[in-house]
Amino acid sequence: MKTVNELIVALVTGSNEASRLAPEDVATMLRLAATMVRHLEDPAHPGGGSSAAEALDRQAETAAGMEPEAWQAALRAAAEQLRRLQPEVDTDRAIPTHAPDGGDGGNY
Repeated sequence: MKTVNELIVALVTGSNEASRLAPEDVATMLRLAATMVRHLEDPAHPGGGSSAAEALDRQAETAAGMEPEAWQAALRAAAEQLRRLQPEVDTDRAIPTHAPDGGDGGNY
């Protein structure tokens, strides 16, 4: 996964199709989520211990023994965790737009 959004979409999609997934697929998605949580919580120390990331790792390790309903809950919880940690996107433009005729007073 390249972005947080792509991983969130994959987690939600996986949770919606949990009964069709293999335990290895669930484990992989949960490990990816754990890695992303670590990265978002502390970008300066991505290998640091995070209780949320550690919980996701434990769920990934036990995915083979879980029922699809538990997979669904775990994948949705991981997606929600990432949503909370996701950095906000700055919607302000770096360069303000102006009218081509210069009617806005801009001189650029």
